[in-house]
Amino acid sequence: MNHLPPNHSIIKFLFWNTRGLNARPKQLDVKNLLAKHNCNFIAVLETKIQLAQAQNIAHYILPNSSFHINPSGRIFILWNPDSLQIQITAESTQFCNCEITHPKYGSSMDITAVYASNDQADKSLLLGNLTDLKRSSGRHNWIVGVDFNEVRYANEKIGGCRPNLKQLHRFNNSLLACDLANIKSTGHTLSWSNKQDQRISSRLDRVLGNHHWISNYPNSYVHYLAEGISDHSPLLLHQAPVFATGPKPFKFFHMWTLYPDFLEMVAHDWAILIWGSPLFVLAQKLKRLKGVLKLWNLHSFGSVHRRLQETRQQLETSQASLHQDPSNASLIL
Repeated sequence: MNHLPPNHSIIKFLFWNTRGLNARPKQLDVKNLLAKHNCNFIAVLETKIQLAQAQNIAHYILPNSSFHINPSGRIFILWNPDSLQIQITAESTQFCNCEITHPKYGSSMDITAVYASNDQADKSLLLGNLTDLKRSSGRHNWIVGVDFNEVRYANEKIGGCRPNLKQLHRFNNSLLACDLANIKSTGHTLSWSNKQDQRISSRLDRVLGNHHWISNYPNSYVHYLAEGISDHSPLLLHQAPVFATGPKPFKFFHMWTLYPDFLEMVAHDWAILIWGSPLFVLAQKLKRLKGVLKLWNLHSFGSVHRRLQETRQQLETSQASLHQDPSNASLIL
């Protein structure tokens, strides 16, 4: 049985598009950031380094670290082997997937670091890769730290050309199909800017989690740090598990009563004979009915909270699109 880590942020994950990592000042900035926030893991994106340089750079940034660089040299992952055990399970030129185990507690998770191409055909291929990863990682805690080079919502960009609304819909539908949702965040979330007089700012960087992660770590959050030497903000993910103090309380959903067979199912279960005192019979019937309803709810409706979250995301996408194009009748219906 896996044991979750203690109820505080025992692991911090850092994701940062540094726009190159060959220059010593950039390496020093990453080194100082890791030390300041006591991080055990970092995925550096758009590094432009060669494999031959990787070991020297890794050991300068994080002494005695383990590291991995993906085939394109765009994604450079460093971690403290005394704190984490990492196995690379899949990768391409645009992503690297890690299976991470905490040696002391045995808890495991998958982390995918992504640096997406600007080419839409390559991006479609990447989303297909994430769909494949969902099949293998979707049963576990899974997070994706990503520079998609694309916003999710129209209000995530200030200045420049307006986002393509149809493209936003396709993008968000793909993320929903992968069971990925934004992890709550703090700080200045417009993570990239062109740093020009004609200012353009966008939220190109984010951390996403599947429903297992969001359920098991509801207090985890991403803090957007100052961009420093890059034009992208570093993203600091705080893992903050919550321990259950006992069984989850039973919840009765009003929507059950609207289901055609609900009353018949309850009556059938309640009619089953139980012998004993009246209070004992009542307690046992309620206990058994609770289990029947839980199982029926799971098969009939699935995870209500997860479906609610997906519906809310779809609503937010539609509302953001409507603000940009209020006369579009197809968005109103």
